Amino acid sequence: MSKELNFLLLGESGSGKSTTINALANYFRFGKFDEVNETAESLIEVIPSLFTLPDPENGGKELEIASNFISSNERQEYGRSATSEPTGYCFTFGYDSHVLRIIDTPGIGDTDGVEADKQNMENIFLFLQTIELLHGIIIIVNGTESRHSLQFKFCILELLTHLHKSAIANVVFCFTHSQIVPGCIGVGDGFKTISSFLNEEHIKPVGIELEQKINAFFIDNDVYRYLLAQKQGYPWNQVQKDIYRYSWNFSVKEFHQFFKQLLTLPPLILTATISLNNARKLVVELSEPIAQLTQKIEKLNQETIKIQEDVNNAVSKEKFLNDILYITVDEIKKTPVITKNLNGCPCKYKVF
Repeated sequence: MSKELNFLLLGESGSGKSTTINALANYFRFGKFDEVNETAESLIEVIPSLFTLPDPENGGKELEIASNFISSNERQEYGRSATSEPTGYCFTFGYDSHVLRIIDTPGIGDTDGVEADKQNMENIFLFLQTIELLHGIIIIVNGTESRHSLQFKFCILELLTHLHKSAIANVVFCFTHSQIVPGCIGVGDGFKTISSFLNEEHIKPVGIELEQKINAFFIDNDVYRYLLAQKQGYPWNQVQKDIYRYSWNFSVKEFHQFFKQLLTLPPLILTATISLNNARKLVVELSEPIAQLTQKIEKLNQETIKIQEDVNNAVSKEKFLNDILYITVDEIKKTPVITKNLNGCPCKYKVF
């Protein structure tokens, strides 16, 4: 019985998210490399591509290979994230014709800066509110990268922080550009770098450990670029065709194993994650007014203490003034004094 499956795709700018989606569309449609190679005109282009290849017929100068269509959601500029906002792409998969919705997202560590990364993460969680179940979180990693940007680490940490703890089992890593040498696809520097990152003290408690064929898979999607260039008449030689044939066959098998593994996991019910994220957002939004209110209360307390001190000082001063300004005065008794005049006759004078 067919069902709809939702997968969130994340990754650093330039890791190959858009190329992965383009490759997936063709992996699911064509069974064998020769089938798509012989009918390059049938190549499916979901997201517009832009890259360069050396021109073997003109002294090694660069040839620009570009899709012949544009998308309002994709920026065709070198050095910037191609995807501008979360977008869902649907494919059919398996004998039961499951519908796979792959949610593409803006690249982490874009040249637009940290604020853009924060806004992109917010947009991702807003998009997730439109679906009920999430069957997997696919983190795309360039398999040749020996280090990752602070923005990448920050955003992955943000993701793991905002997700409900039950989502950890649904997180898988897909390493692109994994053809270490011609004819050999497997563990490269990217795998080692992510393993080291997941073992750092601040993220190790999350509990993610990379394990091949369980939550770590290796592909080489450059075969899609090969096919797009061939569609536009690029002159590949036989050795190159053989190398890309191997990449195609290996990556198709790896992706089928990849999605079969994800289908064995219970889907993530997003209500828990969305509720958690909304609660975190509410706390963040309230933190500033609460801080301002706390400051005002503290200021009011200080003013109250000052007023009380002034009152106490006033009372003390009143007592002090009472002591020095008010004195006890004995009442003077007025008594007439009788004297005699020169004639010896008594007379009365008031003495004050």
